[in-house]
Amino acid sequence: DNRPAYDRWPTDRWQVGRIVRDEYTLHLLPGTPPGQYYVAIQVYNPEDNQTLHVADAGRDPILLGPLRLPGNPSAPKPENPLYVRLEEMIELVGYNLVGDSTPGGTLHLTLFWHSLSEIPIDYTVFTHLVDESGRIVAQKDNQPGDGAYPTSAWLAGAFIRDQYDISIPSDLAPGRYYPKVGMY
Repeated sequence: DNRPAYDRWPTDRWQVGRIVRDEYTLHLLPGTPPGQYYVAIQVYNPEDNQTLHVADAGRDPILLGPLRLPGNPSAPKPENPLYVRLEEMIELVGYNLVGDSTPGGTLHLTLFWHSLSEIPIDYTVFTHLVDESGRIVAQKDNQPGDGAYPTSAWLAGAFIRDQYDISIPSDLAPGRYYPKVGMY
């Protein structure tokens, strides 16, 4: 997010009919899977988050693309490195965990995988939040990339950034809880 023209030319100073050139640099996150992507553009007021709607297109946001990205081969730097191997095919390099851990909140878990070889099977990732006895209190299971990047499509040597939102039950009792992940 950025104000137009690097905040040098606020929209309240724009003149009718004037074209304003605005440039942005987007950085590909380490572990972004290869594939087809779009750049989404939306204009909003940062004071109240109200967006300007596209007048004649009938859809928001404006999508530019498609863009075909080869993926980013550089190794990610997770906040919590692990290096746990799943057989000799996949390595969990680490994870990031942020969000609201209070009852009714949402935890955002980012897993960083490293494909050590080509994988002939589509595995499902399980992400569980467990209590001290190991009982599952919240979970989100699906194929990597929210189903869009199955393990059979991973190339040997690739790094994969895989994200999960785990909803915390609103009636969860206070206590210690731990994230637990794996593949089946």
